Amino acid sequence: NGNTTGLFGKIPQGDNAYYGIDYNFGGSGTGIRAGIRNTTDGQTQISYNPPDDLLNWHHIVMTYESASANGMKLYVDGELKSQATTIGHSNFQNSSSLLSIGGDATGGGSPAYYSGYLDEPRVYKKVLSYSEVRALYMNPQGQGGTSISGDQISTGKIQSNNYSQTTGSEFDLNAGTLYLGGSDNPAFS
Repeated sequence: NGNTTGLFGKIPQGDNAYYGIDYNFGGSGTGIRAGIRNTTDGQTQISYNPPDDLLNWHHIVMTYESASANGMKLYVDGELKSQATTIGHSNFQNSSSLLSIGGDATGGGSPAYYSGYLDEPRVYKKVLSYSEVRALYMNPQGQGGTSISGDQISTGKIQSNNYSQTTGSEFDLNAGTLYLGGSDNPAFS
């Protein structure tokens, strides 16, 4: 019967440390929250309250860069919604605990397990830029072999989500072709 569900987080057993994303749906701070907490530096949390209370699909990203004026960022549907400083925070990572997806690892409140669907969860070993977050929002599955580096995307094909025989577009980097209005239309090359 908790009021906060863990979406993506890490919290060591018997410790007050935490980092991740949760959803608080009761009391103050309602909305998507991203945060970090340790016993040395306390807690920093940023949030965004979506107008639909997460009743529709959303692309949610948290990024963390140590000792930066805007080092913690929360993106929802490819747009930066909140950010905070990470200056003055010591190392909050704990390699002995497991990452929880949809569990009860939360940044506060009465923890509860998430009851819903999560799709395409990912962890990167670098801080994603706004352009990279935006590219993943536009195509969350990525294409086989998709590589994002800075503002460059390398892939074999880029397709619109509605691509079929009669609608949508496809740009095939390997073949050097562009289809507009579906695959039944002649390709530009």
